Amino acid sequence: MLQHIGLQYPEKENAELFFGTILGLPKQKEFTVPAEVSRMLFGQDRDVDVVAYGDDKFKFELFITPGQKPQNFDHIGWTVEDKDEFIEKCKQNNFDHIIMETNGKVLTFVRDMGGNVYEIKEI
Repeated sequence: MLQHIGLQYPEKENAELFFGTILGLPKQKEFTVPAEVSRMLFGQDRDVDVVAYGDDKFKFELFITPGQKPQNFDHIGWTVEDKDEFIEKCKQNNFDHIIMETNGKVLTFVRDMGGNVYEIKEI
């Protein structure tokens, strides 16, 4: 069972807006991964601050790394009770969103300020 996902994120302030306000997840904790551990696990020879959002079932660990990360095909599936309400909240907070039809299906995606992409599905 999936317990957490670690993502790069450029700023703590924008993390609170997306993960706290948009996704409605509480901030759990903040901590620093020491350079020695970062080097061994991720090949990065520096301390890195981490902010965790979530609950007792699942959390996002956001590795605060200023600057833009290269775009790839990684994305996260996220379910909401009311997709229209969720997208409206994203619009009000200036988050990019894409609603498109392909192969007879309507797909909805949101991009956070860290460049991470979320495919939104209604429960």
